[in-house]
Amino acid sequence: MIIKKFIAATAACTLIGNFLPTLSLGNTQYVMTANAYTRGETDEFTYVNMGANIKISMAKSPSGVLNIPSDIGGFPVTDIMMQAFQDQPAITAVNLPDTLTSIDFMAFANCTGLTSVTLPKSLKYLEDGAFMNCFGITTVTIYSRDCQIAGESSIPEEAVIYGYSGSTAETYARSYGRSFIALPDEEAPSAKRYDYQFLTLDDETQTPLKGVTFKLSGVKADGTPITFEENQISLRNEATLIQGSGDSLMWISGTSETMVFLESGTYTLCNEAVPDGYMKEPDNTFTISENPPFFSIMWYRKQPATTLPPPITTTTPKTTSTTSPTTYTTTSTSTTTSTTSTATSTSTTTSTTSTTTTTTTSEPPATTTVTTNVVPPVSRRVGDTSGDGEISPLDASMALVAYAVLSTGGTYEMCGITDENFYIYDVDNNGEISPMDSSLILSFYAYLSTGGIIEDMSVWMNQK
Repeated sequence: MIIKKFIAATAACTLIGNFLPTLSLGNTQYVMTANAYTRGETDEFTYVNMGANIKISMAKSPSGVLNIPSDIGGFPVTDIMMQAFQDQPAITAVNLPDTLTSIDFMAFANCTGLTSVTLPKSLKYLEDGAFMNCFGITTVTIYSRDCQIAGESSIPEEAVIYGYSGSTAETYARSYGRSFIALPDEEAPSAKRYDYQFLTLDDETQTPLKGVTFKLSGVKADGTPITFEENQISLRNEATLIQGSGDSLMWISGTSETMVFLESGTYTLCNEAVPDGYMKEPDNTFTISENPPFFSIMWYRKQPATTLPPPITTTTPKTTSTTSPTTYTTTSTSTTTSTTSTATSTSTTTSTTSTTTTTTTSEPPATTTVTTNVVPPVSRRVGDTSGDGEISPLDASMALVAYAVLSTGGTYEMCGITDENFYIYDVDNNGEISPMDSSLILSFYAYLSTGGIIEDMSVWMNQK
């Protein structure tokens, strides 16, 4: 990371004794003193060197994965100041150091591109609104046992909270009716382990697919097999554990993502079995390093039909032929000759000819006209990314997931996006998929939920 430093002005004035002004925000106090401090910047943010520690102060339009370092110039990074990364939808993930002690008021508010957050063991304060309106976040993992979490809006309402039993994270979840899953009752995983999420989706409906059996194994950089420990995998929403330790992990997918804590190495994910009617997908090999992807989406297609389709409905209207009947005439002639002869008389021969005429009239073959009624395919609505025929927050989440996959090097194929359905995701019709598309879907959902009468999102956007 290239760090550019510049010296800022020292404190504007020196105040005496008890007249030093103090500003309090939550559990964080900002005191004006006569001491000098230094400002600096990186490619992604600006910061303040307080003389003994670093505080991150303001974003510089970061995108993709945001990496907050553990130190800058030898000074530990301890704080992310209020509103530092507010309104930065292009951030899709954030890596927080184990030196961080405070995330201040609305530090990541409206970062709609985030899908999961992991808070380090060192964190002591999570201020009110820290992740407010981050609608894409589905999981928040808190390794700190005693972090003070201020206010209901600190963590998105729909996010599942992972933490230790008896921790302040559990207390917060119980107090506000949030979903809570306990981490193993031991020290937090070492820094070399990362949260990795696996999600299975139906390729056609783009909804979670339950019942896929997985086997995960891996090797370290030196080629030795990775041994999995108890409680290294976290299951929820109808997922089933088959093998939770040893040389591999095995589980059956549920109706949401499965989280596994993985150390550095190369892993192979095998499809052991799939639900009836679906096709197995090839094995997936991936590598975990210091900057891993945070999730893997697997799409499953249904097997092609093996029976003939139902017969096409046809109509056979009665047709009147305008062809005139054809008359065929057949004439047959027969001749009878009678001869009488004697020795003394002249022979007389009489010939009688009879003619018989037969007339036959025939109708031509009937003409048959077959009319086939073919119903054209029904197009999906703009914004209906889930394919369920409705506009809902799930559609916005699906659009965010697609953006996250694409912005971290994924392909359109991984997201199930083709030339035919690209318009469903690109709701603002600007030729790309971005967090703005997700935001527009949510706005349209809010419009419909409050009695809006325009059902076509394209028409609604044109009238905005």
